[in-house]
Amino acid sequence: MHQVNVVGMNFEKYNDLKPDNDLKLKIQNFFMEYHESQDREHAISEFKDIIEVTKIPVFIFVGNIIKNAFSLDDAGWNRIFKLLVDEFYIKEKLFEGNDLMEGINVSMV
Repeated sequence: MHQVNVVGMNFEKYNDLKPDNDLKLKIQNFFMEYHESQDREHAISEFKDIIEVTKIPVFIFVGNIIKNAFSLDDAGWNRIFKLLVDEFYIKEKLFEGNDLMEGINVSMV
């Protein structure tokens, strides 16, 4: 199969890095907890813990959060994206800008 498609994206790279079912469950639980509680401090702590324990690349985790956010209405989408950008990226510096961009690519796969 071609490594790079017509838009110049290497989607095979992301397919090779997809999380297993246990990790998908952790990400889903993280997502649902924040969506229900909107507790940013807890979300920051959980984000750090999941990355540290699972050794998942940050962009994969970010991409799966974004993928889950696509199922929400506008207000829900905005809350999740603000958490990622305002809290995780700008305030806490939990990941780099390229992790966010890669995460967006992951969310499309």
